[in-house]
Amino acid sequence: MATRVKAAECARQHTAHLPQQVVLIHDPEANLPARVTAIRNRYALTAAESQLVAALLKTGSASAAAQHLGLSENTIKTHLRSVFSKTGVHRQAELIQLVLSFPRI
Repeated sequence: MATRVKAAECARQHTAHLPQQVVLIHDPEANLPARVTAIRNRYALTAAESQLVAALLKTGSASAAAQHLGLSENTIKTHLRSVFSKTGVHRQAELIQLVLSFPRI
């Protein structure tokens, strides 16, 4: 005698003892150095410009990046204008999006 059992029911019976949740842990900063390097190479950024990009990602603002790098806000603004020109973006948020859009390496 044979009984038809749907695949979903069979799977439920055989996996009922297994955990039903998955926890994913993601460190958003884990791949940032590789992404900054990729941006630097793709857009021919200088070392100072790529350091600024990394500082913006870490601190979240130009003034905090200036403090983090020990540079004046005017120097940061000058570097930012150059980075914007090279990458074709117009705002810091667009720059961050661009960096984060690069594939994880």
